[in-house]
Amino acid sequence: MKNSTYIDLGCGTGTNSISFSKHFSQTFLLDISPRKIMYAKQTFKGVNIPVYFVIADAQKLPFKDDSFEAASAFALIEHLPDQQTFLREVDRILTKNGIFVLQCPGSFCSLIDPHTGILFPQVTPKKLKDWYVKKFFPKRKTYDFWNLDQRKAFKICKYFFKEIYLAKVNYPETVPWSSIRNIYKLFRKTTLLSLCPLSYLFVCVKKTKNYKNANRAI
Repeated sequence: MKNSTYIDLGCGTGTNSISFSKHFSQTFLLDISPRKIMYAKQTFKGVNIPVYFVIADAQKLPFKDDSFEAASAFALIEHLPDQQTFLREVDRILTKNGIFVLQCPGSFCSLIDPHTGILFPQVTPKKLKDWYVKKFFPKRKTYDFWNLDQRKAFKICKYFFKEIYLAKVNYPETVPWSSIRNIYKLFRKTTLLSLCPLSYLFVCVKKTKNYKNANRAI
């Protein structure tokens, strides 16, 4: 897209960003973690396009209104305490008819949480999951995987976006647990993985409605 600007929110190591960036004249990578931004800079090392790295909270974006034609957020929204504020901020920085690509966790059919390795996360008692995360992932301050799935994400996205296209996402290579990853790879060769996708991808088109009034409808 000529003379267009793209931002990847919660960019992590920049793996997804680099695939999108080739289609835009300018790319911004934002993450709250300086360490992740350092990795992202390594990912983009040698890439001959304008790239800007920003350390900031995705719930309070340091950009003017209507700054970007496109934005993305992969494996981010489930970690945010205030998901509605995040979407309101995305809406604010997007131009009219701007595109937003959002990845979110699956629903009750999920076999595993790819972040922690918890089996059947949506039917496992929350107290047990909270204990597990506190015991084995003590550095995680917030972890809201089980508080958001594609149904809730779709509900809150409907206010901001006039068109929402939904697709199942299955790439077992991202699962950090080798034994579970191999099971998913086996499922991918059958129809089973389509019944229990790892996550969902929303491709959304911004409404022309004023974002400042969004909280009235949510």
